[in-house]
Amino acid sequence: MPVHLSFRSVNRSHPGRVRPNNEDAVFADDAKGFWAVADGLGGHEGGEVASAAVIDSLAEISANPRTLEGAVRAAIMGVHRNIHERNRAAGVGPGMGTTVAVLGVSGAGYFCLWAGDSRVCRLRGTELTRLTRDHRYVQELVDAGALTSEQAASHPQRNTITRAVGTDRALSLDRVGGEARKEDRFILMTDGVSDLCTDAEIAARMRLSDPEKGADDLLALCLSRGAPDNVSFVIVHPR
Repeated sequence: MPVHLSFRSVNRSHPGRVRPNNEDAVFADDAKGFWAVADGLGGHEGGEVASAAVIDSLAEISANPRTLEGAVRAAIMGVHRNIHERNRAAGVGPGMGTTVAVLGVSGAGYFCLWAGDSRVCRLRGTELTRLTRDHRYVQELVDAGALTSEQAASHPQRNTITRAVGTDRALSLDRVGGEARKEDRFILMTDGVSDLCTDAEIAARMRLSDPEKGADDLLALCLSRGAPDNVSFVIVHPR
């Protein structure tokens, strides 16, 4: 008999302590089995428009586990083309855009699709594993052996991303997938979380039996550290 896993989620999205507006957006549909975060780029409300466009498009996807991944990919690519055309018509470059990270669970498997530096991580037992890899300039330098992870954390271009929805003519979404176990927990987060909190701090809050308390504690931790960026995340627990 095929295995079917079900999950419940909690999410938070906060403008933080410094930014006047919230350019992040989150999506959670436990019944359909997929979740997403997006971090808008471009300022002057452009980032809000771009991130909302991705999330709104994902929300229109119908619940069909067999075609979910393809539908998610098509939705993101459609928004990418629309935003890029708006930027081109306005004569601005790179104009507005957005990161996106999506987690989907179907049967006993999961998939992640992403562009940018929003992350998806999995907590299995006591180990928090980053399922996605940041599309950041400094990550490329780390991968090439030109920087250590410690040097990347303080590099002046540490926040420069190399891929996003809407900014370039072409977009390639990265993908990972694998087996989902009934005890697995996941988190999707924007860099307003990952730049402020260690993996151990995030994992400790994901392990709490009360997901709402875990979410409240993680948001409070980010705010206590000044939250210079918007703070958004979705925590996914097994049902």
